[in-house]
Amino acid sequence: MRQAILIIAALLVIGMVAWKLCFPRAGTPLAIPALPKQWHDQVYGLDDDEVIRFIAPPFPLQRATGLLAVGQLTGQTLHLVRPNGRVDPAHWTSRMGTVRSALAHCVDISNAELRVEGHAGGVVVDGDWIVRAQTPDQRRMQALALILQSATERKIEITWNPIYAYCVVVQGSWNRPENGPDEPKTLRFAQIVTKDTPGVIQGPPEDFLRILEENCRCRFINETGDRPNTVSWLDDAPSGFWDAVERRSIFRTLESQTSLRFTESRRPISIWTVRERPAENHSGGTP
Repeated sequence: MRQAILIIAALLVIGMVAWKLCFPRAGTPLAIPALPKQWHDQVYGLDDDEVIRFIAPPFPLQRATGLLAVGQLTGQTLHLVRPNGRVDPAHWTSRMGTVRSALAHCVDISNAELRVEGHAGGVVVDGDWIVRAQTPDQRRMQALALILQSATERKIEITWNPIYAYCVVVQGSWNRPENGPDEPKTLRFAQIVTKDTPGVIQGPPEDFLRILEENCRCRFINETGDRPNTVSWLDDAPSGFWDAVERRSIFRTLESQTSLRFTESRRPISIWTVRERPAENHSGGTP
């Protein structure tokens, strides 16, 4: 009898607790579970010793909140971890991820400094990337090399190689002597000024030379003196690859507006090379 009374009393206590949990009093605030958000922040953050993290599907429902609709689970996203630790979703693409798209997401290296050999660029590596902002590309490349080998289970190799290559050496001053010491005037790529007024872009000299590198597909070596903090240029650069005739015409146009000199040369430079090593064949012959 005593045992039965104890069992009944335990059941009554359990029932009262369950009633309070399932049917709270009117006006009692319901707390939103914090576990999903904590888990998301942990997955899409970086540890102190990390510069890049790769997240393979399946993705959490709260993926890239503020950039994607809840439940958007396809495509690739790029998240940047700011110096203050904040994680910002920065970019989304619907295309399947590859080694080449991973390079585009994770490092800021021009095509003139990067060589992707064979079919290595098309190897699939689909998922989200978390990258620590304001970290050197060399450190990112080292981390990316390890991630690509693990994620693809292929022998993806990234090396920093010295080569002797065609390049353009930029010397002189960004302003003409008769213009005085003021900031350089807005540069143009076209020889003839049209009635259509293109937009004006501003940035450091390195950004301007990056445009030349991308269109000429070669390294530009900056040996200019008295570099200004900012230069401005018209958004009138011809699109696509510039052949020898077109690029030399553009060089002469830029030289006519500045004291710069563009000299085509061959110099020893270093570039990043991405390739896939062939799988080792361990099969042996019959003795």
